[in-house]
Amino acid sequence: MKSCPLLKDGDKIDTLFFEEGFELLGAKAWVLAEFGSGQPAIVTAPHGKGKGMIVGSFIGSAYHHFRKPNNGKFLAGLADWLKVVRPVEVKVGESDVLVEARLLEAEGRMILFGFNRGEKRAAAEFGVAAPDGNFRATHLEPKETVACQYKDGRVHLAKSLEPGEAWVVLLKPGNTIP
Repeated sequence: MKSCPLLKDGDKIDTLFFEEGFELLGAKAWVLAEFGSGQPAIVTAPHGKGKGMIVGSFIGSAYHHFRKPNNGKFLAGLADWLKVVRPVEVKVGESDVLVEARLLEAEGRMILFGFNRGEKRAAAEFGVAAPDGNFRATHLEPKETVACQYKDGRVHLAKSLEPGEAWVVLLKPGNTIP
């Protein structure tokens, strides 16, 4: 694997089901990764005002089924490479916990869903992308105000979640509560 976000030169990613190699046709195309046979596995090239990439296997399935860490880093790095702004970022203190976030938006309001999909307690910080810091957060059950801060284009909220716990928070326009 040649250098890309979150991976270093020489890092390996795993394939699943098939390996389809490619032939470089354009002078501006370059090989990002090769199969063990030396055949190009991931090729990228400029296209129009952007760039494109083709991958010759199911590396997402290899991550999904077997949790291959470098595959996960590659996929997360693609979001960075494409400059994708995630609607919600989740930070957890431990690597062996699984906290998921979902966001619904309508009419200037947002509902944040936080889920602890793991088997142990997880302290999580949720960073919700917002145009400004003018949001008030309310835990919907029970109806309690949630402290939040606006920093770096995101409203930040924190919660320690028990295994299997879901946290539902309404974010609506109003002054943030530090």
